[in-house]
Amino acid sequence: MPNDRRQAALGNTVSIRCSVNTRILQWEWKPKFPLCASDSARVITVMGPKGFIPPLHFRNRLRHSISSKNLELRGTLIGDSGIYTCVAENGKKWITDLQVQEGCFNNINLTIIKKEPFEATLYCKLCSPITSEESSFIWTVNDIPLEQLLGNQRMRTGAILSVPLRNKSLLGAWRCKSTANPAWYAEHCLELESPDYKPEEDMKYGEENDPEAGPKPAPINLFQLILMALGALALFSLVILCLCFFCKGAQDRYEKTQADIAEVRLDETQLPAGDSSQQDPSPIRRTPSEKEGGGVHYVELEQFPPARQILKSPSLGRPSTIYATVV
Repeated sequence: MPNDRRQAALGNTVSIRCSVNTRILQWEWKPKFPLCASDSARVITVMGPKGFIPPLHFRNRLRHSISSKNLELRGTLIGDSGIYTCVAENGKKWITDLQVQEGCFNNINLTIIKKEPFEATLYCKLCSPITSEESSFIWTVNDIPLEQLLGNQRMRTGAILSVPLRNKSLLGAWRCKSTANPAWYAEHCLELESPDYKPEEDMKYGEENDPEAGPKPAPINLFQLILMALGALALFSLVILCLCFFCKGAQDRYEKTQADIAEVRLDETQLPAGDSSQQDPSPIRRTPSEKEGGGVHYVELEQFPPARQILKSPSLGRPSTIYATVV
């Protein structure tokens, strides 16, 4: 759809916008009624590299404002209807669909009161009649007087005309002028709309369109979105798994260290405590001495060497002291 839609009554002034941020390089016009546009081209360049050159159809009614980037169209006619496109320096486009409606213009209203597959009836009347008498009009088709097109037929000056649509010479811009005042006139396009005039098909409403020549990114479908989501989920799961392995290894190392420390402490608590009473007395050597009175010698035997000691049994306790008879 177009970016902008404008409706203008016949004979009024309308502004055609171009809402782009950069400099305008080109203006194009795709007329809704090519015969009324008097141009065989389907797309007419209004402004291009050579500057602003409006078609002859507008007859100095179309002006370009450099400061506002807009077009100003005065004295609108039915044949001015169509698609106006401005192309910016960055390739962006702004599209306006202009529809000029029937109305009272220069005190004359020209309408189609009946249209069949092969015939149309035109009705031309004064908007404010100055007299009660029936008005007469001069009819032209594409600026050619009707009597010239009809040849030897009599001149048609009535307000109502029936036009056969099979006659291609009678298709185009019909205009009726008042015989009382030639400045009063109205126009209507009597032709089928251009077969390729379909602004609804390839235009978007409310935003600038990308340039046609530039490459367009391929749209992302639902399958691609699902694949992207699964890939992101797999990557996230892999990161979580690595973190779990790292934490589990650190915990195992910590528990093993604590177990080793506890085992060492347990071994230390099970060892027998040192007791001087349980230890064998150190071997004492004494030199035999004689005491007074009796000449009896008391000799304390030295402890047996380790090889001759009696083995101790844990159940027997401490061995008794061994004495020997002194001779």
